[in-house]
Amino acid sequence: LAMFRAGSEVDKRLSEAAQAGVALRACGRTMKAQKVAKADLHPGVDVVPGGVVEIISKTRDGWTYIRP
Repeated sequence: LAMFRAGSEVDKRLSEAAQAGVALRACGRTMKAQKVAKADLHPGVDVVPGGVVEIISKTRDGWTYIRP
C-alpha cells in the first residue's frame, strides 16, 4: 500500500503504468486498517473492497495470479 501513496518513490512509474493501461488497485480493507484515505493515494489508483476478493474474481475470469 505504501507504494500507492501519492508522492511515493515510485510515483512516476505508477503514472506511466496507468497511462499504459495498467489497472492500479488498492485493498479497501487494508486501507481502513492502516487509516489511509483514497485522497492519500496516487490519482491513478482505484480502491476495491477487498484485495483477496479481487484476486478471486480475476482468476475466475481467467486471469493468472503470479506471486512475487
